[in-house]
Amino acid sequence: MTMNFYRLSLDSYKLFLSASGFLPTKLSAAYVETNEISNAEDLKQAEENGLLQDGKITNEGSLIASIISNPEKTVIASNSSFGRVPLCFFCFKEGFWAFVSMDYTNKFVSLLAPIESKDIISIAKDALIGKLQITNYSPFSISLSNDELMIYNMVLMLMGKRSKEKSEPLLPLDCRFNYEELIINRDFAKQVLAGEVLSENSEVLTLIKDPERCKNAVNKLIEKQILAKSQIKGYLQPGITMFYRLAPQKGMFILSYSDLETKKGKKYYVFPNSIIEVTADRNSLTFSAAQDIDYSLWKV
Repeated sequence: MTMNFYRLSLDSYKLFLSASGFLPTKLSAAYVETNEISNAEDLKQAEENGLLQDGKITNEGSLIASIISNPEKTVIASNSSFGRVPLCFFCFKEGFWAFVSMDYTNKFVSLLAPIESKDIISIAKDALIGKLQITNYSPFSISLSNDELMIYNMVLMLMGKRSKEKSEPLLPLDCRFNYEELIINRDFAKQVLAGEVLSENSEVLTLIKDPERCKNAVNKLIEKQILAKSQIKGYLQPGITMFYRLAPQKGMFILSYSDLETKKGKKYYVFPNSIIEVTADRNSLTFSAAQDIDYSLWKV
């Protein structure tokens, strides 16, 4: 079976799936839309791709539509650098995979299928992290409690705000801040909540209203070299762990993927020269260096 690449308008993609006659299942409902109303251009595009002929599904199209609409397994992946909509889907059925990449902004779909199981990991790697090879891997792991994580996020936002105002990378002097500037500032708490209303019982507000709890979290971050004491008395600055391991940088993105049925998955911070796996439980978040992302979800 020959693997082919197809590029379709969103309407042509809907028309193709509608013509197949396959009804979407719960594992495909997130990315399968059908549309019987189309113009001649949509039909022409689907036929030029060999998925339809004279308005009817071809054998090749039927196989691909079956994998997409009635999969046995679906892996959904998202990438922060491509917006908030899902980046792509990997669908598996009876020994074959289909790779579906949705671009709702430009209203087109990229489709690669049918993919044999022996080829899927290389396809997934190329789609999710490209040609990235970690040549300077060194083991690293650090866990932050919920309080430490909230302070860490506040520092990230403060540095981001200053970098945006300066319109260039920050110098060491630009990264210094005092405790009051970070903690006694409800605006930063609101940003940490990602736009949510800052209620009186919110975790962030509860934290910043408790000086002792804040200081304990800051001291722990200093111990873990996420923060460091500045040479100027009373000031703090990002520590070497934050600077060299966890600080956002140009070209980085957040990658997450999961099995649509089991919800099991992975999350990573992908930097130009390193990969950090992010795992969470109720009380903490752990950052660990990885040589590559985990491909176990694609092994069937």
